Amino acid sequence: MWLLEGHDELSDAPASLARYDAEAQLEWRLELDSSGQAVDASSLLYHEGALYLALRTRDDSGQLILERRALSGATTWTRSDYAPPATSSALRSARLIGVSGSTLAMVATPPLTDYGPSYPLSVDIETGAVQWSGEDGHDPLTMTVGDAHVYLGWVRPPTVELADTTSSLSLHAPSSGAQISLGELSWPELDWNSSSQDPRSLVSGWMGAQLVTILASAGAHGYAIHDVDGERQCQGSFALEFVALQAAVGIEGRSQLVAQVSVTLDDEGDVAERGLLVIEPGTKD
Repeated sequence: MWLLEGHDELSDAPASLARYDAEAQLEWRLELDSSGQAVDASSLLYHEGALYLALRTRDDSGQLILERRALSGATTWTRSDYAPPATSSALRSARLIGVSGSTLAMVATPPLTDYGPSYPLSVDIETGAVQWSGEDGHDPLTMTVGDAHVYLGWVRPPTVELADTTSSLSLHAPSSGAQISLGELSWPELDWNSSSQDPRSLVSGWMGAQLVTILASAGAHGYAIHDVDGERQCQGSFALEFVALQAAVGIEGRSQLVAQVSVTLDDEGDVAERGLLVIEPGTKD
């Protein structure tokens, strides 16, 4: 097991990559930097004998750094020349999602004060060179990777022209970003306010061969299930008490999706209690 740890503000310990054995005993730990510059951690992904790291510099620019490393921790390549589409600003962070073919796909975010759009970004696993940088940013943006497609999901709140909250699911070729299909769903029961102060979140992940998307909003939560071709199979709502979602992951070898949820918030709006949401296919009586 490998663990990526960010810079510790209290002890001033640097960001590090560590490996643990099957008994959770530390085998080695590497302090991380970029040409002698302090970095912080964004994301870590293992795929077929290689580790992929998303880091960011700890200076005012907060520049995104991507690395590929061997399982020993040795660096294969490192790159930091990533920028949002049609701008000269550097990307700040990335959430690594998965590998499809020779493409490493992620959700990347430029420097933001409070909130703002994120963009799909895919790079070649052998070199780190950009293959596709999406031009249509969304807040929030969820991404799931399959064998043949990259799946992007986002939500739009009601507007004067649009009576209900709507969600979109867009399928793309991993390396080129070419759009294969686009579908939309209406959510009349969800109060998806555009204010950043309202708890709302969007996650997606695989439940076996089915793609599950979960929307959490004030007062109600919804879910949609699609097949690998992006065709909707079902849509519904949860009668469960939680305020936000952090992440979702499919359980390999089982048709189950597990999502981390914020159950309650404190008076300052921070998470006071967390829980797990488990989703699995229903059975007919």
